[in-house]
Amino acid sequence: MPRQRLRNLINAQSVAAPILPLVHTTDVYRLTNVLDDGRLEPRPCPVFNQEPLLYFFYGRPSYRINSKEAATSLDHYLPVCLLFNTSTVTPIKRVFPFDSGGFNEQLYADAFHRDMHLEDFGLEPDPNTPGRVVSLFFRAPESYLKAKPTDSISLDPAELEARSYLALINQRLSNNMDNRVSGVEIQFEGPLPIADGLEAIILPDTLYSSPSIAAKLSALKVEALPYDQIDRQRPSEYVTKLFDLCTDYYRKRGLI
Repeated sequence: MPRQRLRNLINAQSVAAPILPLVHTTDVYRLTNVLDDGRLEPRPCPVFNQEPLLYFFYGRPSYRINSKEAATSLDHYLPVCLLFNTSTVTPIKRVFPFDSGGFNEQLYADAFHRDMHLEDFGLEPDPNTPGRVVSLFFRAPESYLKAKPTDSISLDPAELEARSYLALINQRLSNNMDNRVSGVEIQFEGPLPIADGLEAIILPDTLYSSPSIAAKLSALKVEALPYDQIDRQRPSEYVTKLFDLCTDYYRKRGLI
């Protein structure tokens, strides 16, 4: 039976305001299909017994799409981020305070007791839960976006899951973990229509130059946030651009 200590602790927190969007990362090829179909379709997840799921990170474009793809001049594999109004992605299936795939691959093992299970870190599947995680461990949305936890948190010694998570997100030495260790993950069963909740899309400028793509985004009243494509660059090398565009968009919206 999953332990409820961390869930109960998070439920007792206030919600750090303002609420940030949920970010789903995909690629150019899949985006063109999404725009044609008008919805995001879930994909089988190996971590959860091939359940069809859609994954989001709270506020951050943390997922490294096509991270093993080689350098290319084609657009197909380039990253695209869809920013959704958090209140429209319901009902939520699961919430974790970190990337569940990293836990499954035992990347976090040094911070956890060997008897701790992924389900022990499952949080309330509620749109306010990510803001409660931010409130306790980061204090403010901007600190969360920068993956900088607060240094003024005091936890009961019995809150072992929370203390493990705090140790995990406070690691500063070189290792194989990136900021997904502190990114709040939201799972949705889908499919998810894009007509109502989609606020903005980060995409390469080459795709946005397509009249048909620009017309579809305009019809959806979605703000386009294009980035410069660089030939012969790996898809994973655009991650800094994605973060910068997200941050600029949040500042413009008054969210940070």
